[in-house]
Amino acid sequence: MTRLVVLQSDGLWVLGSGRVRRIADGFAVAFRIDRRHQWCAVVRRMDGLDELSVVELEGDAEELLASETLQFGRPTFGPDSRITVAANDSIGNGQVLSFGPRHIRQLEIVVGEPCSYAEPDWSADGRWLAVEGQPTQRLRGMTVFLRHESWASARVVAPQEEPEPKAACPRFAPSRPTLAYARTDSGVTESSIHLLDAPSGTTAAVAATGLDDPRWSHDGVAILAASHSSVCASGLVVIDPSSLRSRPIWSESSMRASPCGMNERDAFAIVRRCGSSEEQPTAPGELWQFSTTGGAAARLAEGAYLAEVLD
Repeated sequence: MTRLVVLQSDGLWVLGSGRVRRIADGFAVAFRIDRRHQWCAVVRRMDGLDELSVVELEGDAEELLASETLQFGRPTFGPDSRITVAANDSIGNGQVLSFGPRHIRQLEIVVGEPCSYAEPDWSADGRWLAVEGQPTQRLRGMTVFLRHESWASARVVAPQEEPEPKAACPRFAPSRPTLAYARTDSGVTESSIHLLDAPSGTTAAVAATGLDDPRWSHDGVAILAASHSSVCASGLVVIDPSSLRSRPIWSESSMRASPCGMNERDAFAIVRRCGSSEEQPTAPGELWQFSTTGGAAARLAEGAYLAEVLD
């Protein structure tokens, strides 16, 4: 049975393998797992401080890496056991920081104007770092920044100027420096998924529109994404990166889906009723499992905020 790590109101839980086990308590707001080394980076928010910790998935070990008045976003694991996280202040000016062994703190992204940041992600070889940023002085457009280990500063991949910023959700493929991200061009209301080959700088767009929130499968041969035909009509599609074509695996007129991940057999998403998701985008939903060939679906948990596929 597939194991998943699920964020609920009372902490982080591991589901699957015939058991349910809590690995972190307290008011967690974000997390990311390292499947190779069986660790989980957790952000907790309490008493005006954000705490970044790393916890063991199959044991009891936990280590506090940082406690800040800045607001941490969703962390990610980088090279040399680094944990990288976006950290923004109360007015949206941010930094992208890494915390390494012995709590060494390192600034990762340098750009020419103040930005708020979210969703950092490293390539598998640890040479490339992508992050989405919104310039705080212009308050419009969501930009993807990319940095190579040899560059002094980050470079813009996909500047966007739409009045309503939409998340880019940049994600590298599991085994190669190919970046998937969502983009909304000026004058266009629907977003699309783009792929960037980081070393060459070449990009390609998935043929379908109305897609966002890409998540690579564990083997890197497919991408799970959300599809939106209207405000209250959502679904899930599987994208073939080689042909840039997508196929639907689920849709519902009164629900909105947030992809969580995909293995070789199944896709996973948190599904929220349209009314509640529009009024409270971070409201809890139901965690569902969908067959990637379509048809079969199963509800796994209620009251879920985020989830990641462990195996």
